[in-house]
Amino acid sequence: MYTQANLSFPERLMAVLSHNNDSIRAGSITWAPHGKTFLITEPKKFEMDTMRQFFKDLKNFRRFLRQLRHYGFKCVKSGGEKGAFYHVKFRRDKPHWCLEMRPYERQQNNTKFRESLRTENGSLKNSSRHEHETVRPYLTGITVRLESSE
Repeated sequence: MYTQANLSFPERLMAVLSHNNDSIRAGSITWAPHGKTFLITEPKKFEMDTMRQFFKDLKNFRRFLRQLRHYGFKCVKSGGEKGAFYHVKFRRDKPHWCLEMRPYERQQNNTKFRESLRTENGSLKNSSRHEHETVRPYLTGITVRLESSE
């Protein structure tokens, strides 16, 4: 059986979802058919049964949700899978990927960090990067190509 002492939160969650015995999951948590998201179908039942067995360190369902967010899980907000949770490294067909998951650390002084990336004219600073190296600016989904001034 699984012990809490030697498994991280994502590993315990994977163990619960991957367990063949449906009584372990108490019918309250299940994978989506494609295996990229999971859904907690009965939160109260999940809290009373599954959480007490596998997540003893979490006192209630709200703390479980907080742990999901802490590890970077996102909740599907609309569509057929509304309410399901996903993470790029948490998939049914790749259970070993969850070993790479780490809790997110809160970034301190986000504004100062973003400002440090910009020059006076608003463009990104060109540090010691090579010509045409692709980087991701902090907190944006845009890829920017930096030109070397050397």
